[in-house]
Amino acid sequence: MELMIQAGVPVEEVLSACMIGGWKSCGGDLCGRRFGYISAGWAADIIALETDPTKDDSALRKASFVMKDAKVWKQDGVALGMV
Repeated sequence: MELMIQAGVPVEEVLSACMIGGWKSCGGDLCGRRFGYISAGWAADIIALETDPTKDDSALRKASFVMKDAKVWKQDGVALGMV
């Protein structure tokens, strides 16, 4: 993703390609799961970044909050539930 941004692809397009494009490339509804959008009935995968990815190429490496399948895995920069 960083390389795409450094090559000049706008951050919004990179994120869209990696999130929404991933669901479409998995067959959309045929894959048996809905992800890539924030909507009722869809898997809740959300991150919060420490810096603005439009101003910091490495922002995607600096996640302070991570939620995957509606479970919080990282909060305030600290990993949770990792064994």
